[in-house]
Amino acid sequence: GNGQQYVIQKTSPTTAVQINASSKVKREVKRITAGASDIKKMNTEYEEKFQQLKEEVGYVNVWKWKENDGSWVSFDDDISADIDQLQVGHSIQYTFGKNQKYKITKLSASTAVQMNMGTRAKRDVKRVEENKIKKDYQQLKEKLCYVVWEWKDNDGS
Repeated sequence: GNGQQYVIQKTSPTTAVQINASSKVKREVKRITAGASDIKKMNTEYEEKFQQLKEEVGYVNVWKWKENDGSWVSFDDDISADIDQLQVGHSIQYTFGKNQKYKITKLSASTAVQMNMGTRAKRDVKRVEENKIKKDYQQLKEKLCYVVWEWKDNDGS
């Protein structure tokens, strides 16, 4: 970019105003639906970037708990880091939401158990290695939106 900073103020679900933070120049912005070819092009570009980067980044440890249906759900990065740093046999406690209190006890370098402090229910917890760029890429793909915003220059184009 050109180093400029902008503020975007949404004026409706499909319109906004872009304001240059230093010059205060305003520009109209509107949302348009991207066509299938635009979406395919964006996805192809992301796939190419992913292929280029995936070997460069390496792996991260991700801790997951076993859900009732047998699937494994990732803890957020902060909790994963806390579990990773625990010594075997030690525990951490955390609160989820308003009142759900849990205790995680590390059983080995790659396993732990999570206990709901209210119900005493326990869940298996495991550590897995994930390719960091793949994990980041999946999160990025989930956030992709298939609309494009365009602006109107001062000359009306």
